[in-house]
Amino acid sequence: MRAEATLHSLAALYGVQTAYYDVRGQRQRASVESLLAVLRALGAPLEGLRDVPEALRARREADWRAGCEPVAVAWDGRLRGVALRLPGDDFTPFTCR
Repeated sequence: MRAEATLHSLAALYGVQTAYYDVRGQRQRASVESLLAVLRALGAPLEGLRDVPEALRARREADWRAGCEPVAVAWDGRLRGVALRLPGDDFTPFTCR
């Protein structure tokens, strides 16, 4: 995977948009430097582009270990679903509220 594509994958895991449309309808892309700065501010363990693959691996592992998102929103009183990530061999009971 190209370095910039890997950076965009990491940004997506942190909920960071990598581009937007300006008032003229032109697509504007965030620079590599801007994305790195934002990701560092959000706690990604990286200094430069060379650190992105390991930061991506670490974030994916942390998301997996979390089991599920900390908040689920029910619009109009209906919960659309919650994705659970559970290990197949080491299940620990849990409670939902």
